[in-house]
Amino acid sequence: RLQGAIVGTLTASSRAIEASATLAAAVDGDGSSAYGAAATPAALDELQSELAFKTDQKEAAERTAGRLQGERERRRAELAKVQTLDAKIAHELTQLTDKMAAMRSELGSFRDVRQLKDEANERRTRLTAARTALRARQDASRRAGAARKAAYEEAKAALARDETASSLEASEQKLRHYESSIFLLAEYIHAKGRESDFESLKGDCTSMLSAINTAAITAARR
Repeated sequence: RLQGAIVGTLTASSRAIEASATLAAAVDGDGSSAYGAAATPAALDELQSELAFKTDQKEAAERTAGRLQGERERRRAELAKVQTLDAKIAHELTQLTDKMAAMRSELGSFRDVRQLKDEANERRTRLTAARTALRARQDASRRAGAARKAAYEEAKAALARDETASSLEASEQKLRHYESSIFLLAEYIHAKGRESDFESLKGDCTSMLSAINTAAITAARR
């Protein structure tokens, strides 16, 4: 309806502009028309006023059309957002429906309370038996460990009382002492050997004497 009103206003404005142009062309320089009829100033002013009014209506209609165009673009953008939101809501509803179906399926298993109690009792019995077996194994391991420890302590005490074991222990200590002494002596001998090594010094002296002898012979020949 508004678009039709705008079109009508634009049409009327165009007609008024055409009438004003026709009137201006018909009036010559002395105020008479091309056909000899006089054009009154009042009629001309009336046409100009109507032209100005129609021009204002046309501009207002154009502004209104621009606003309507912008509003339509905004509505289209909002519609696109709503359509996207509808798709998202539909996807979420599908997920919720699937979850509800899964929950209903699980609830079906909880309706048989007697079966659930039987399964819980069976699991409790099985876990109790496993705990009893583990405790028995733990106690057996502790007893075996205590027995092995007692046997070890007894063997250790018997070994400490044995003369042969005491003699072997003393011999091992002496051997360790001898090994340490031998290592220290070997290091000392090696260090002193490096200090008394004259072979390298002898070679250097021999080379130097040969060079001096060669130089003396060369000088004597000159």
